[in-house]
Amino acid sequence: MAFFVYAKPFENGTFEADNIKMDNTYLQNSSVKWMLMLPAALISGLFFSLIAWLLVLLGVQTIGYSWQELLFYPVLCLLGLLVYHFLNVSFPNNDLEKFSLSFSNLLLGIGTGMLFFTYTKWLSLLAFLPLLLLLFYVEYVNKLRFMYRFYRAYFAGLLVFYPAYTMLIHYQFISYQAEETMKLNIGSIPFECYFYFMGMLLSGIYLFELFKSKNGKYGTAGL
Repeated sequence: MAFFVYAKPFENGTFEADNIKMDNTYLQNSSVKWMLMLPAALISGLFFSLIAWLLVLLGVQTIGYSWQELLFYPVLCLLGLLVYHFLNVSFPNNDLEKFSLSFSNLLLGIGTGMLFFTYTKWLSLLAFLPLLLLLFYVEYVNKLRFMYRFYRAYFAGLLVFYPAYTMLIHYQFISYQAEETMKLNIGSIPFECYFYFMGMLLSGIYLFELFKSKNGKYGTAGL
């Protein structure tokens, strides 16, 4: 990061470098947030990697579990966290947070309906159930408020998720039994996988915000 110094003269002819202090504080906080992002991405990514491994054991994922897939979810979660942090710093306005609960309730209703009609399919069950439980917890039990910023990061993160997941399917690192899915694809990606990614990113962002709240001096939720 470049350092731009605004020198303000005092009456006695000395100078005050205001922006040096500001930039040093920014760099210090950014390094701390990196240290909080990494464990959040690792915990969330490995948890959802275990779900993917379970899908292999259940015969839903027809291609054996690979080290590429083991790394894929933590890396994807970390990229999502970076998008989240970048958007929060670049666009700090949070006025739309007041609409996030209504959108979450809509998702809870849609997800519950999908789960009700597709619970016999393993991919649907393991994609929707973790998301619904986590979404309910974040909105109705958790005290940290960041859901508008999460949704913003999720939709921006799809620009990373879609090509990355498409490549995994195209090169046959991942493949699913059609009978265990809704048989509804967006591109070559099963519809459920978009909600799987949403659940993973939500868990990563929640952990990131939780870790930040334990270090309250480094900023409020979302920043």
